[in-house]
Amino acid sequence: MRFSSLTSLIFLAVPVTVSACEGECIVAITNVFLGNYTAPISAVMDSVAQQISHFIPSNRLEITRAYLSPLVEAYNKQAYDSMERAIFPQFFHGKCQQNGVDPPGCPNPDCPVVCGTPGSMVHYYSTLREIAFNCTRDSLVALSAPDSPTYASIERAVTEAAQRDSHKLTGKPGYRTAPVSAPHNDTVPQSMSTSSGYGKEVLVPILVKRQSLDVQTDLRAVMGQTGNMLLNACSGIDDNVESLSRCSWEKPMKDYILTFP
Repeated sequence: MRFSSLTSLIFLAVPVTVSACEGECIVAITNVFLGNYTAPISAVMDSVAQQISHFIPSNRLEITRAYLSPLVEAYNKQAYDSMERAIFPQFFHGKCQQNGVDPPGCPNPDCPVVCGTPGSMVHYYSTLREIAFNCTRDSLVALSAPDSPTYASIERAVTEAAQRDSHKLTGKPGYRTAPVSAPHNDTVPQSMSTSSGYGKEVLVPILVKRQSLDVQTDLRAVMGQTGNMLLNACSGIDDNVESLSRCSWEKPMKDYILTFP
């Protein structure tokens, strides 16, 4: 997308009658922020997939990445509504006027009422940037939580894949041979017994349950880091959203916002 090259100082010359960011303005600005976050979110998914691939050594990274599709799809479904609601009207809302009268100090962007005008959004851009980041991070964290349906789908797919992978390594589909003492041979189901030079043996399940618990524990630890991974992708430090150098887009975003009346 190309951004109009308007000076970021235009907001200082706002007219007395100030229009709020409405309709096309709201939709466009929301969509641009969502588009901007496509790359950082993709980086997070790649990082998660890379760590999950450690549980499933035989899987290529693109296969592991596919296990995260429930999260990506769920995020895409809710992202617009969440972002729009977070920006408009939770912080930027309507015109500065109250009952048709400008509050004292308005339409100066520093007036007591934070209005939803393009000039106000530019003036409070650091807050706008923070809102967009927090909204995106909160969505990823919620969808990655162990109690979410999205997480359950991912855990099921990863656990099953890890089990299939371990079965390939054992050479038997989920079973190993174990000797059975003579007094109990007659209790061994015929379908489960096998002959060898050392007498009867029985095929017993490999400890898949234990392995599954290990994978689930590791997966929860990885998925629990999606919020921090996004912060890292945006070049943040600890929990300081003021340092989001890669998720600021300040100059082009200010220019774009000011293309709206």
